[in-house]
Amino acid sequence: MSQLPFDWSPHAAQVGTPPLTVSAICQQISAALSKSFPDAVFIQGEVVSFAERRGHWYFKLRDQESSIDCVMWASDVRAGAKPITDGDAIVVRGIVSHWARQGRTQIRVQKL
Repeated sequence: MSQLPFDWSPHAAQVGTPPLTVSAICQQISAALSKSFPDAVFIQGEVVSFAERRGHWYFKLRDQESSIDCVMWASDVRAGAKPITDGDAIVVRGIVSHWARQGRTQIRVQKL
Protein backbone atom coordinates (compact mmCIF):
# COMPACT_ATOMS: atom_id res chain seq x y z
CA MET A 1 0.00 0.00 0.00
CA SER A 2 1.40 3.38 -0.94
CA GLN A 3 1.86 6.27 1.48
CA LEU A 4 -1.01 8.68 1.84
CA PRO A 5 -0.17 12.32 1.01
CA PHE A 6 -1.18 13.39 4.53
CA ASP A 7 -0.80 12.24 8.13
CA TRP A 8 -3.74 9.95 8.89
CA SER A 9 -3.31 9.27 12.57
CA PRO A 10 -6.34 9.06 14.86
CA HIS A 11 -5.40 12.06 17.04
CA ALA A 12 -8.98 13.19 17.55
CA ALA A 13 -10.52 9.76 18.14
CA GLN A 14 -9.72 7.32 20.89
CA VAL A 15 -7.67 4.37 19.69
CA GLY A 16 -9.89 1.31 19.77
CA THR A 17 -13.12 3.28 19.51
CA PRO A 18 -15.38 1.63 16.94
CA PRO A 19 -16.19 3.75 13.88
CA LEU A 20 -19.54 5.48 13.69
CA THR A 21 -22.20 4.27 11.31
CA VAL A 22 -23.45 6.64 8.64
CA SER A 23 -26.80 6.82 10.47
CA ALA A 24 -25.07 7.65 13.76
CA ILE A 25 -23.07 10.53 12.29
CA CYS A 26 -26.20 11.87 10.53
CA GLN A 27 -28.05 11.78 13.86
CA GLN A 28 -25.21 13.72 15.49
CA ILE A 29 -25.25 16.29 12.69
CA SER A 30 -29.03 16.70 13.05
CA ALA A 31 -28.74 17.08 16.82
CA ALA A 32 -25.93 19.65 16.50
CA LEU A 33 -27.94 21.69 13.99
CA SER A 34 -31.05 21.56 16.19
CA LYS A 35 -29.02 22.81 19.12
CA SER A 36 -27.30 25.57 17.13
CA PHE A 37 -30.45 26.70 15.29
CA PRO A 38 -33.36 25.92 17.63
CA ASP A 39 -35.66 28.49 16.00
CA ALA A 40 -36.45 29.56 12.49
CA VAL A 41 -33.88 31.73 10.74
CA PHE A 42 -34.26 34.46 8.11
CA ILE A 43 -31.99 34.11 5.07
CA GLN A 44 -31.68 36.35 2.03
CA GLY A 45 -30.32 35.27 -1.30
CA GLU A 46 -30.90 34.72 -4.99
CA VAL A 47 -33.07 31.83 -6.18
CA VAL A 48 -31.31 29.34 -8.47
CA SER A 49 -32.24 25.89 -9.79
CA PHE A 50 -35.94 26.33 -9.01
CA ALA A 51 -38.10 23.25 -9.61
CA GLU A 52 -41.65 22.33 -8.65
CA ARG A 53 -42.64 18.71 -8.07
CA ARG A 54 -46.05 17.63 -6.81
CA GLY A 55 -46.63 21.12 -5.45
CA HIS A 56 -43.36 21.19 -3.47
CA TRP A 57 -40.74 23.82 -4.34
CA TYR A 58 -37.06 22.91 -4.51
CA PHE A 59 -34.39 25.56 -5.05
CA LYS A 60 -31.07 26.90 -3.89
CA LEU A 61 -30.42 30.23 -2.26
CA ARG A 62 -27.07 31.74 -3.08
CA ASP A 63 -24.96 34.81 -2.57
CA GLN A 64 -21.53 35.69 -3.97
CA GLU A 65 -19.73 32.94 -2.03
CA SER A 66 -22.14 30.15 -1.05
CA SER A 67 -25.39 28.34 -1.73
CA ILE A 68 -27.75 26.17 0.29
CA ASP A 69 -30.53 23.80 -0.73
CA CYS A 70 -34.09 24.77 0.16
CA VAL A 71 -37.39 22.94 0.13
CA MET A 72 -40.84 24.44 0.63
CA TRP A 73 -43.52 21.81 1.18
CA ALA A 74 -46.76 22.10 -0.80
CA SER A 75 -48.77 22.93 2.33
CA ASP A 76 -46.55 25.97 2.96
CA VAL A 77 -46.69 26.97 -0.72
CA ARG A 78 -50.51 26.83 -0.61
CA ALA A 79 -50.51 28.96 2.57
CA GLY A 80 -49.83 32.02 0.44
CA ALA A 81 -46.39 31.88 -1.15
CA LYS A 82 -45.91 34.22 -4.09
CA PRO A 83 -44.46 32.55 -7.22
CA ILE A 84 -40.68 32.66 -7.53
CA THR A 85 -38.27 32.06 -10.42
CA ASP A 86 -34.54 31.78 -10.91
CA GLY A 87 -32.82 35.10 -10.35
CA ASP A 88 -35.33 36.43 -7.81
CA ALA A 89 -33.83 38.07 -4.71
CA ILE A 90 -35.86 36.86 -1.73
CA VAL A 91 -35.85 36.50 2.04
CA VAL A 92 -37.05 33.20 3.49
CA ARG A 93 -37.98 32.10 6.98
CA GLY A 94 -37.13 28.48 7.62
CA ILE A 95 -35.71 25.72 9.75
CA VAL A 96 -32.15 24.45 9.29
CA SER A 97 -32.29 20.68 8.92
CA HIS A 98 -30.17 17.74 7.86
CA TRP A 99 -31.70 15.19 5.51
CA ALA A 100 -29.92 11.98 6.40
CA ARG A 101 -31.05 10.00 3.37
CA GLN A 102 -29.15 12.34 1.03
CA GLY A 103 -26.54 13.50 3.55
CA ARG A 104 -27.62 17.06 2.87
CA THR A 105 -28.11 20.14 5.02
CA GLN A 106 -30.99 22.27 3.83
CA ILE A 107 -33.46 24.96 4.78
CA ARG A 108 -37.07 23.85 5.21
CA VAL A 109 -38.73 27.08 4.07
CA GLN A 110 -41.90 28.07 5.90
CA LYS A 111 -42.49 31.55 4.42
CA LEU A 112 -41.10 33.75 1.68
